[in-house]
Amino acid sequence: MSEDRPKPASAPPRPSDPPAATLRVGIALGTWRTAVVASNGTREHFGSLVGWPKSAAARKLLGEDVLVGAEAFRFRVAVDLARPFEGGVVPGTEAFGSDALKEVHLRAAADLIRRAVRLARAAPGERVAGVLAVPARAARVSRDLLIQAGSESMSAGWRGARPGRPRGRSW
Repeated sequence: MSEDRPKPASAPPRPSDPPAATLRVGIALGTWRTAVVASNGTREHFGSLVGWPKSAAARKLLGEDVLVGAEAFRFRVAVDLARPFEGGVVPGTEAFGSDALKEVHLRAAADLIRRAVRLARAAPGERVAGVLAVPARAARVSRDLLIQAGSESMSAGWRGARPGRPRGRSW
């Protein structure tokens, strides 16, 4: 006897395939520049510099709580600046760094990731899954902290080390 069940039109999705409403984002966090590439065709880059207003008057003047990239540099007199990957590693995560310094720079890294995800232009309600590429020294020293910083902006993510430029050669 043959059964009268309809055959599926296509193979079921594999467990490794992300849902259709997922924006895939690649973020390269560098010592001086941050680059963003998304599956919707977005390609952006901006300076890896974060600034927070120094006073209530500066906050009112700037109209924002966080400035990133060229905006932070432009208003450098009115903001406290941080470069989260100064020297290729998150300052404060080494053995000789302070906890306060580490917290400031991890907050700056989270703000950079947040700006990068915003620049990726995700649709409302769209899930964001991404890859963070960081300097190799930063990945080795503070991988769990960077994943935590990225989890605030992305629903799924992976952190990868990006090897440094070979010394003595300019590419």
